Amino acid sequence: MGSYLGIYTILVLCLLGYSANAEVFTAGGPPNSDITAAVLKAFTSACQAPAPSQVLIPKGDFKLGETVMTGPCKSPIEFTLQGNVKADGGSTQGKDRWVVFEKINGFKLNGGGTFDGEGNAAWKANNCHKTFECKKLPIVGVSVFNILTPMALLKMI
Repeated sequence: MGSYLGIYTILVLCLLGYSANAEVFTAGGPPNSDITAAVLKAFTSACQAPAPSQVLIPKGDFKLGETVMTGPCKSPIEFTLQGNVKADGGSTQGKDRWVVFEKINGFKLNGGGTFDGEGNAAWKANNCHKTFECKKLPIVGVSVFNILTPMALLKMI
């Protein structure tokens, strides 16, 4: 029992140390502003950081254009989405992708926020039910493990 408690204590201290030492790069702005450039700048800085880091989108409502975040990175990155991010229809219309995380070792996504792809606007122009020649837009390469925040708190609509 004593060794079990000791291992548990060490694990908790390691998790706390990771969070406390992580450098935080915040990507936000005024309400309903486009944060695409801020997110890409924060990700680039976090990706180049020599120690574990965090990209934070704080609480609030924001717009986001097509965003591709590609590794490899120098250390693990935690992407924390606390706000509500909506697709910017002008910059994403006609594209096959919106938000992409790829080739990032040690990547974590959490925060309780919402990725809103603004599907209602896209479906108005959708001809799939007539032509049957539409591409499927799958969520690809997503692995979920070691979750500290229940996935129910992170929404993708």
